Parts: sequence; C-alpha cells; structure tokens
Amino acid sequence: MARFEAYIDYSLARVSEQAGYYILLGEAQTGSAILANSFQEIYALDIKVLTELLEALLPDASAKDIQQRAAFIAAAIDGLEIFLNDTPKLAPSIPGLTDYSRSMLIQIATEGS
Repeated sequence: MARFEAYIDYSLARVSEQAGYYILLGEAQTGSAILANSFQEIYALDIKVLTELLEALLPDASAKDIQQRAAFIAAAIDGLEIFLNDTPKLAPSIPGLTDYSRSMLIQIATEGS
C-alpha cells in the first residue's frame, strides 16, 4: 500500500507541476503520428506501473479488473491536470482537490479487495 500511495502522490505532484504539458501534447498529437505514439507510450507506462502495484494490493482480483482499475486511475490523474496546477487555464483551482483525489484513487484501487 505504501508503494501505491507513493506512486499516487508522485503522479499528482507531477501533474500539478507540469501545467499544460499533457494538454499541449494531446493537442499536438492530433496532427502527428509520432506524437500520438509518444502520448500512448506515456499512458502505457503509467498503466504498466499501476498494474504491477495493483497486482500486489489485489492478489485475488482478475487481470481484467486490475487492468481496468489501472487504466482508470491513469486517466483520472491525467484529467486532473486542468485543475491541480497553480495557474489553471481551464478551471479555477479547487481547495483540497489533491487530497480528495488521492483519497478517491486509493478507494478505487482497494475497493472490493
């Protein structure tokens, strides 16, 4: 659990600190196969790491369940990018959102375990 929590904390901090990175990469990939592949590789790596962490947390869960949880957690963290940076361009900062997000991601990872 400590390793999973550390990865979530690292990911949320990364998203907060790299304001606009994923949005720009996402926009850029629409016109470039190379960037589209790079974007997919980033997600694949996050999902791989999350899958390994979840397998340790949920030894009785099916591979499909673990893969779905990992993919959802990776997407949720990335989606938070518009809210978690200090100077959001698309939405105002929401006080306490990082802590709430952390709590919910841990719940998604462990519920039913």
